Amino acid sequence: MTNLDSTADIQWVTLLKNESPRILAALARQCGDIELAEDALQEALGQAWQQWPEQGLPDKPGAWLLHVARCRLLDHWRQQGRIQDGNQSLLESSENESSQAEEAESDQRLALIFCCCHPAIDETSQLALLLQLLGGLNYREIASQLMLSDAVVQRRLSRAKLKIKQAKIPMEVPGRDLLFSRQGHIRSMIYLMFNHGIELQASQRESLLQQAIELLMLLRKEVDSPEAMGLQALIMAVLARRIGEGDDQDIKRLSEQNRRLWDKKAIRQADILLQKALALKELGPMQIQAAIQMLHSQAESWEETDWPQIIYLYELLIRQQASPVPKLNQTMARFYSGEPAEKIWEALCDLEVALEQHSGFYAARMQILIAQNKMADAEQEFQRALSCESAPRQRRLLERQWARAQIK
Repeated sequence: MTNLDSTADIQWVTLLKNESPRILAALARQCGDIELAEDALQEALGQAWQQWPEQGLPDKPGAWLLHVARCRLLDHWRQQGRIQDGNQSLLESSENESSQAEEAESDQRLALIFCCCHPAIDETSQLALLLQLLGGLNYREIASQLMLSDAVVQRRLSRAKLKIKQAKIPMEVPGRDLLFSRQGHIRSMIYLMFNHGIELQASQRESLLQQAIELLMLLRKEVDSPEAMGLQALIMAVLARRIGEGDDQDIKRLSEQNRRLWDKKAIRQADILLQKALALKELGPMQIQAAIQMLHSQAESWEETDWPQIIYLYELLIRQQASPVPKLNQTMARFYSGEPAEKIWEALCDLEVALEQHSGFYAARMQILIAQNKMADAEQEFQRALSCESAPRQRRLLERQWARAQIK
């Protein structure tokens, strides 16, 4: 055991967050019941919260969590009178410390991903499952990412978990053909995890970003593709700019950032990876979005941003994606390139139905109204944006924008 003090609290809390998806995947694969695995893991985490601050950190925390969670599973089955031959491997594993250490170090997350991405489950529920189970997001956070209500997300998750259990959908990494055909779902989940991680508070952000990066590496190890390379380039380009936000941990718009602080080496590495992906001539949404981020990262100033090229890239993205978000982003790129505010407002109005729960839509309308000096209407859009946004950092960004507009 390693003694803990107050300075180590954040480290072991982060460790719990990082270990949980790996342990959950191992438990779910072994018992075949995601909700039961979640309950067992929560009990193990609760025991860790009680014991670790007083008794110290175990030498192998992952193995400790796995052992305690397995014991909880076995207790449940004993109470239900279900200790049978099929549970014998779990019983043996729970009593074998070396086996637990090895399994805690192994990684079953990819197997869990492909279970959740089974064709029997609709795509929206797939993403919701993965964001919850591997990303650790709650109902409201998932709803914000998927532009759904909290209640709808909760129902989708419950139904999807029940379907996995009743249909006995296997928790395994499929053969190469199926692996290749389903990787798009995994990339979408990683992309959403990463986006959400960027928006979170510093105390929550690092573990979620780490999960997204690790999952991408697992995917590329099993089956690489231009799109997976494009996603990695996108992530690298965005992370290279984080230091430009300064020390206050608040989100800053690109126009506000100190570009001299950006990691130019990481930006060059991202560009090299993107060029390798593009050279394979299989253009997809991740590569296009990475190219957009590279244009932002390579611009010496906000004013020197190549807006015409960004508008063109968004047009390519719109042709490949049904989501209204690229259209919103393209519309604002048109505004930044100098198109009249009146014309931009008309384009935004066309997106209102599709983006009625999207805070970025109302923030965009607020910005256009501010440019037209229609402050009363702009305040209404500001309030709508706040009502749709749950992430504290994004809310503070909106509040700063509105406060700055009032000063002007």
